[in-house]
Amino acid sequence: MSAVDAATEDPRFSPLRPDELSSIVIEVTVLTMPERIHAAASELPGRIIVGQHGLIVKSGMCVGLLLPQVATEYGFDAEEFLCQTCMKAGLTPDMWLDTNTEVYCFEGQVFEETSPGGEVHEKNLRSCK
Repeated sequence: MSAVDAATEDPRFSPLRPDELSSIVIEVTVLTMPERIHAAASELPGRIIVGQHGLIVKSGMCVGLLLPQVATEYGFDAEEFLCQTCMKAGLTPDMWLDTNTEVYCFEGQVFEETSPGGEVHEKNLRSCK
């Protein structure tokens, strides 16, 4: 999803209006290509590095994606991150344990403004609380 689509087309939020641009802080995450995690379900949490990895969960037509910063911002451990990504996909929280569910990880480099229209800096995901 592009940044413009995220700001104007995401059905979870009211679309951003041009007159709001001067009062918001913009954050953009540049993602690496997702890689499937090939592991037994019980090993998946051990393969996820909170603060470094984002997740994609796929099962049938259901797909959920959570950015790397979500886990640190909400204090998720790896297992809770998997559960929350499943719920984002419209699945039950434990669906990551199903052998037909695919789990992918990716990394992200996050840039954010210090204030609306302010300087841009790289955000350190591991220090987010």
